[in-house]
Formats: sequence, structure tokens, C-alpha cells
Amino acid sequence: MKKMKKKNNLLDKIKTIINNMVNKYNSIPKKTKMILNLWLVILLIIVLVIIICNINNNGMEKYLKLEDKMEKAALKYAQDKELAGTNSQKVRLDFNALIDEHYLKVDKNLEKKCIGYALIYTNNGNEERASAYISCNGYTTDGFSSK
Repeated sequence: MKKMKKKNNLLDKIKTIINNMVNKYNSIPKKTKMILNLWLVILLIIVLVIIICNINNNGMEKYLKLEDKMEKAALKYAQDKELAGTNSQKVRLDFNALIDEHYLKVDKNLEKKCIGYALIYTNNGNEERASAYISCNGYTTDGFSSK
């Protein structure tokens, strides 16, 4: 019974606050209301743009993580199989080969939607490096080649 009263009491307070805000808004001169409404619309547009940008960035993040995972898997594969590329001669490892050989684990949806490869090479400092290139629905790594 006490919880019901607390809920009703809280709802009454919220209603009172909203009614006070509406009354204050209605007492504002018409010209000021127009300016206030304009600023509210601008603020709403800014918030929507920020939300849309975050949604797009989160979508790209999974592909960037996949590229990173592919590079690590390719380096491990090359080390285990004793493959070495040079700065001028790169070794190409297929996306599906890394998955089939259990060096790369990916979500089944990404496995179906994406194709790609990693290039293994040795830089001028004799460090083995890998660069991953993928092409998925809506995302392609810069420099990706389907050849």
C-alpha cells in the first residue's frame, strides 16, 4: 500500500513539474517562443547528427576490428608455416584460408558477407608485418584488390 502511495506521490510531483513548465512556456511572449523553438529545433538537429555519426562509426568499428584480427592471424599463420615476404615480394593469405585453418574466428554473418586477404611482408627493419584488406557489404578497405 505504501508503494502505491509513493508511486502516486511521485507521479503527482512529475505532473506538477510538467504543468509548471507548460505554464511558464505559455507565459513567454510570442516572439521569444519563436526564438526558443528555433533553438530547440537546431539543438535537436545537432543531437540527431551526433547519433547518426555514432551509429555509422559503430558499424565501421566491427570491420576495423576484423582487419586487426586478420593481421594478427596472418602473422601467426606465417610464423607457424614459416612463410616470409619481403618488402617487394608480399605473401598473400586468403580470408577463408585463415578461417579454415582455424587461425581466424569470425561471426558467421561476416564470414558470408566478406571477402578478403592479408599481405605478409618484411619491412626495412626486418620486422614481419601484415596488412589486411576486406570487402564486405557497405565497407571496403582502402587499397583492396579483388585480383
